[in-house]
Amino acid sequence: MREVEARAAALGVLAVRSSATIEDGEAGAAAGVFSSRTAVVPTDVWAAIRAVWTSALTPLAVTYAHRRGGRIAIG
Repeated sequence: MREVEARAAALGVLAVRSSATIEDGEAGAAAGVFSSRTAVVPTDVWAAIRAVWTSALTPLAVTYAHRRGGRIAIG
């Protein structure tokens, strides 16, 4: 946790984006299915990360995963 906070502080304002296993591939792209946060100040980095992770639980993401025949793993 501290390492993420230290790196965020060193970088300044950030964008926190999803990296889900089912986002893009031969069967299609998942633009807009998962959350992204922009203009994240370092003190808010963990809240932004949690928001992106939580976006994998939305009905849209779950339906997308079901139709693609996959499970969602998000980083």
